This record gives sequence, C-alpha cells and structure tokens, in this order.
Amino acid sequence: MKKEGEIGWVMLIEYYQLRGWNPETGYPTRKKLEELGLGFAADRLNVP
Repeated sequence: MKKEGEIGWVMLIEYYQLRGWNPETGYPTRKKLEELGLGFAADRLNVP
C-alpha cells in the first residue's frame, strides 16, 4: 500500500499534466501559454 504522501504527489503530477503545466517546474507549458494567447511570455521565460 502506498503512503498518503506518494498518492498526493501522483495526483499533483496528473493535475499539472491535465492542465497543461510542467509537473517538474510548476510552470505552464509553451503549448498552454500559446493556447491562452501568451506565446510572448513563453519566449521571455525561455519555456521549451
């Protein structure tokens, strides 16, 4: 049986992925920023 903390991290990673955010950095992905009309922000933040 997994510890509660492990389950929480798995849920957080899945949440980020569903929302278009990078779970490793906590930042939105370039694709998500462009969907929101914020491609310029991705360029300024050097989002891959």
